[in-house]
Amino acid sequence: MNPAASAAREIHVGYRPNDRCRCDDDDMGLRLLASPVSGDRWPMNMPRSASDWDARYRGGERPPWDTGRVDAHLQAMVDGRSLAACPVLEIGCGTGTDALWLAARGFTVTAVDLSSTAIERARERAREAEASIDFAVGSFPPLTEPAWDLVYDCGCFHTLDAEERAAFAREVAARLRVGGSWLSIMGSTDGPPRDHGPPRVSALEVASAVEPHFEILSLTSELYDADIPTPARAWIMLARVRAPSAPAG
Repeated sequence: MNPAASAAREIHVGYRPNDRCRCDDDDMGLRLLASPVSGDRWPMNMPRSASDWDARYRGGERPPWDTGRVDAHLQAMVDGRSLAACPVLEIGCGTGTDALWLAARGFTVTAVDLSSTAIERARERAREAEASIDFAVGSFPPLTEPAWDLVYDCGCFHTLDAEERAAFAREVAARLRVGGSWLSIMGSTDGPPRDHGPPRVSALEVASAVEPHFEILSLTSELYDADIPTPARAWIMLARVRAPSAPAG
């Protein structure tokens, strides 16, 4: 059994979506800093520049987050909550495993990643699978008008500092149609000290960045789905974008 399927703890649930993904400046240009990464011990101080992510994907060892299997929590959200096919934007898609899984289930997928190496591999996998997915290099697609009913990221939000997290949430909100949802998977401050695994953010840090633009529907404590030496806790967040006239509080 995948260890990520065990030990759930739900912190808050205010809404359960029905059978739709929608719950009835150009590229953000995040300030990305270089961080050394080596071996399979996924340090919490992650690589963040495009060149560093490229180096990680070109290295001899497969990154621990690039498991080759669909994320267990994404699968649970889609299958368990019966979210119907809709336009979805995946941020930080890596080599395209989750994007391919979503496309196979009828979602119209746009997927972006800072690493051109990862995107090249994702496009090749899509060609082999005869899947129609719009892959692009970057942090966010250019902002024209809201085009997606669902935004999904696994392992992006937790790499940012407080100011960047707030900007990230704002950019996600700007790309969602009215009633759209954001599913985010991130490392949690829960659990014992560790020197590997995903970076850690607290529930308070999540809420501080997200709530100005989203209603948090659920924030669940699970195990992070990655190939790491010992289990690490994760937050699984589902949030609904606020209407422009409905500020937090």
